[in-house]
Amino acid sequence: MNEEWIMGKNPVIEALKSGRPINKILMLESMEGRVQSQIVKSAKQQGVLVQKVPKHKLDQIAEHHQGVVASVAAYEYAEIDDLLENARKKMKLLF
Repeated sequence: MNEEWIMGKNPVIEALKSGRPINKILMLESMEGRVQSQIVKSAKQQGVLVQKVPKHKLDQIAEHHQGVVASVAAYEYAEIDDLLENARKKMKLLF
């Protein structure tokens, strides 16, 4: 499974708000406060696993993580030929 990491408090919050599929969230075990509560609440509503981990675990994933990272599925990129074919099909439907 290809995955990418989103790092930082605001990027993770925005990913949750956008509905982007998130595999799991890793959060610094000593993290507390409003931001932590907001992330945990939103993740729980979406069925996303939140794991509390030590700082060295987050440091292995990212240098600048602000105490939180999210594992997300990698974007799938389309080939230009596929995009053009889809456009042709849509144009035929219009006329």
